[in-house]
Amino acid sequence: MSDRLPVGPGDLYHLFMDRRMRRRGGRGNGSQFLFELDGAADPDDLRDRLDRLLEACPVLGAGLRSWPSHRWEAVPGHRIPLTLDREGGSAQELFDRHYGRPFPPPSEPSFEVVLAPAGDRSRLLLRWLHPLMDAPGAVLLLRILDGEDPARFRLHDLPPSLARRARGGPRWRLAVAVHNFLLRYLLRSIPPPRQRPVAAGEPRVLWHTFGPEETRRIDARVERLAGPLQANHAYMGAAFLAAAGTLDARRGSRLLIPCPVNLRPPAWRGPVFANYFTSVLVQLPVRRLASLPAAVEAVREAFRRALRRREEAATFWMMSLARWLPHPLYSLLMLGPTARDPASVYYSYVNLDVGREGRLLGHELRRCLAASHVLRPPGAALVFSRCAGRLTVAVPHNGFDRAPDLLRRAVDQLRGDGDDEAAG
Repeated sequence: MSDRLPVGPGDLYHLFMDRRMRRRGGRGNGSQFLFELDGAADPDDLRDRLDRLLEACPVLGAGLRSWPSHRWEAVPGHRIPLTLDREGGSAQELFDRHYGRPFPPPSEPSFEVVLAPAGDRSRLLLRWLHPLMDAPGAVLLLRILDGEDPARFRLHDLPPSLARRARGGPRWRLAVAVHNFLLRYLLRSIPPPRQRPVAAGEPRVLWHTFGPEETRRIDARVERLAGPLQANHAYMGAAFLAAAGTLDARRGSRLLIPCPVNLRPPAWRGPVFANYFTSVLVQLPVRRLASLPAAVEAVREAFRRALRRREEAATFWMMSLARWLPHPLYSLLMLGPTARDPASVYYSYVNLDVGREGRLLGHELRRCLAASHVLRPPGAALVFSRCAGRLTVAVPHNGFDRAPDLLRRAVDQLRGDGDDEAAG
């Protein structure tokens, strides 16, 4: 295995997050997908598929060496671990059993698979450390596992290519954007956005999956609120409203929710192994959150303003410093003057386009549960994911005492019962 595989800024940022999580007693910065399939999946067939997958994607058998030198190093004789889980229980119980397990250190291969028979269904669980790939990359990897030709996918990308897409302009514009962003970043900490103290606890995830018919009704409502191509604005508006109620945020206080921004060109099959993203720190005053239409309009305006200011390029530049700065200095930069994570909650929206015509590994795909681990504070995230015609809302957390309330409020916002006059 070559040690010249590119390691991008997003990968190194997640490596930094992994160190922070482990220092706080966490299990590591990992992600999990759980797919529910109709019928009994064949363990031998899955074993063969995983062996072929490792041949096509040798980085799955490598560990990441970090600062000051960043490279992948193969582990001789490694096979992708496949575990049969026969303990039974619900999909959430299966997810929680493995969600709470520690991930291996980044210097060791982290990708593993669990197969659990469940009567007339099978459950396929994938786990990996976030520095390896993001959710869109994992979706592409699943398509290879499902039998698509690996040659059709770009597995890696050089960091300069990602940097060019993130910057999208001359260096002087980036310098101005970074300077202005850093000033706003400092001001956002004084006073800090609304958070709720959380206690150390076992990592857990709470779920709600809407049925196909209710998902279609929510889709229609989201399109009325945000337009056909901006579902992210509607889900983020629901996240702001749910967070405001859960955190007892007063009218004069502010909420800050980081939103990942995918840098992959549309319909591009790659790269699989990269964190190909930046983010926008969306901050809103609670007085703008009177209703879901008002929240969607506020999110839309905040996004437009952030993109005009090139904040996505500025945050990418801050991520890229993980390549050059040792952990203590980088931590000081990212945390700012308050020395704490500025977010009120985390947020993500993922469209899991896997399976051919609704099938995966030859079986009908029923739904997917997806979540990554989170820091504390704020210790909670709202994750909206779509798979097989069903929308799922998840709340991963680490001892967040109001996690059930956060989930309930987000679900209620999506269902809605009022007038959804177009927000703008």
